[in-house]
Amino acid sequence: MKLISFITVHYYTGGTIISLMARFIGRTKELLYLEDTYSKQGFHACAVYGRRRIGKSSLIREFCKGKRTIHIQFVENSEEVNLDIIRSAVTDIVGNDPGEFENLFRALRHLAKICETEKTVLVFDEFPFLMTGAKHASSALQRFIDVEMRETETFLIVCGSSIRSMRDETEDPKRPLYGRFPARIRLEPMTPVECRAFHPRMSDIDAMRVYMAVGGIPYYHEMMNCDSFEDGIIKNFVAFPAPLLDEAVAMIDRELSPASTYSSIVSFLAKGTNRIKDLSEKVKISEQACGRYLKDMESIGIVERINPMADAPKRPLFRIRDNLVHFYHGAIERRSSILETSDPRTAYKMLEHDIDTCLGLAFEDVCSDYI
Repeated sequence: MKLISFITVHYYTGGTIISLMARFIGRTKELLYLEDTYSKQGFHACAVYGRRRIGKSSLIREFCKGKRTIHIQFVENSEEVNLDIIRSAVTDIVGNDPGEFENLFRALRHLAKICETEKTVLVFDEFPFLMTGAKHASSALQRFIDVEMRETETFLIVCGSSIRSMRDETEDPKRPLYGRFPARIRLEPMTPVECRAFHPRMSDIDAMRVYMAVGGIPYYHEMMNCDSFEDGIIKNFVAFPAPLLDEAVAMIDRELSPASTYSSIVSFLAKGTNRIKDLSEKVKISEQACGRYLKDMESIGIVERINPMADAPKRPLFRIRDNLVHFYHGAIERRSSILETSDPRTAYKMLEHDIDTCLGLAFEDVCSDYI
């Protein structure tokens, strides 16, 4: 079985891959960092990570334009499936089928031979899927980097949406890959000024309201590219199929387990409960467990800790940091029945008060960041 649809192997020319965006917006310093690393002689490796939809693959595609690139996107499946993906990549670039790979060691050796011939960018997209699905994956990649690639002019880029998995694999001193990725980029949300470029048809105020609702995530701004803020909310959260309606829940489901407990904590945070003691009572878990859950969500940017001066740091407060998570749980979740019983335009009008209240809190953050 061949999974060609998951692979892109070619020389990028700028027109071979058609991006969702008509033009690439922002990420100037990240592109310069990648170009600087690529320009150096010898083998180099970089880990690119960040939350879902933040633009990791778009950044890498933009960087790879005009460069010899092998881009392999792994899937959440068995080792055999991902080995077949590598096999298809090798077949496409060399013109003949190498046959089935017995294990990941042999698959990586074939890739190394291809990279020996000329300077190459080798991209392992959704890298955590490879590491969790293949036996001895960390050891295989360690050997690949230390032995097979040492004498090549290759720039290896690994990227993934699971922030915890990426950091565990590349930054934990106890893991085989520790120290192999000295170059690292954690993509952060874009600024309101950068996001304004996604909305050429909107007024400045509506473009700012979009930012306050969905944050600085490029994919969400692409989806919200409508004539007005109201149209964007109706299209993406109210009217079927409402593509962003479940996005906040999906982000927690992907990163955290048990997702139901984390979602319950976030729901109460959105309603104003902000101390560990009160949250633990409402979610019906111990304060120690609640503290661990909040720390997990801090690490991936969903919530943040605030230390009021009089109580710092013994009695911290917590709040939702991610704009989309706050918007969904603060303005949409508790009124979800409206979406099922009203036409889209009427439903928006019924949600408008909650939306404005939610955006008011986000506006305070925008002003604080600006100052």
